[in-house]
Amino acid sequence: CLLHVTPSRGCMPPEGFQPIAAEANTMTQTAFGADGFLLQLLLVPKGSKMLLRAMNLLTPEQATDVICHMLRCLPPLAYLSATGRDATGIELLVQLLVKLVYSLDIVRLSQVLAGVLAAYSDAGLHLIACTKLGALALAALLRRGHDEYMSDDGQRSSQATNNLLAWAAICATLIKRFSGGLDAVFMAATQNAVTGLPPAIITDAEVMVDLLYELGANADQEQRAVICRELAAAALRTGNPQVQEQVTQLLQSLNITA
Repeated sequence: CLLHVTPSRGCMPPEGFQPIAAEANTMTQTAFGADGFLLQLLLVPKGSKMLLRAMNLLTPEQATDVICHMLRCLPPLAYLSATGRDATGIELLVQLLVKLVYSLDIVRLSQVLAGVLAAYSDAGLHLIACTKLGALALAALLRRGHDEYMSDDGQRSSQATNNLLAWAAICATLIKRFSGGLDAVFMAATQNAVTGLPPAIITDAEVMVDLLYELGANADQEQRAVICRELAAAALRTGNPQVQEQVTQLLQSLNITA
């Protein structure tokens, strides 16, 4: 099948793969050659629509392969979709991401999230969260996993419980690595400015709130306190009392407290 780009390896990048960092070429080039084919396909509206129509034909393994390639392509996909002439718009890309995410069970979701952690450096994670497409992709992945984690099933087997605990452990690693970049995401969303990035691809306040909610939902109490402190400190650095008050209200509405 054309969509089965590579054999599934649990979404782990190949040997010798260098984690994607926050560098200039990250926004225009794929870090792994095999991702380039899917990137070019997605940037053509007809290509993205073809993938959407083919969703029901994909096996779970194939769907996992596609989303893993797609997530490794997030920086150039966000950049080129916003700046390229006649490129696929973000709405269609998000629709495809959400459908892929909701076609996976908790085991494959854990594989995908582990693959994201392996594919990106900390700075790379912070970079994709500063883009609207990247923040929406992370939020969709976290939301789907949390839905599975919170599902009330009195007949849950010990294996199912272990699968959910594995998801929680991977989320804990993501949040730990991600928390140091909350300042950058906050500034991007509130000031619509990131050095070297066009304004059209930068996340906004609404998307930031969506991502923060999903991070908080998947975090333990200690990690929620860290998120609270990081955001409060970022608001304080603006020197704007109105922004500080808005952040306080935001954290209360998200039920995130120190």
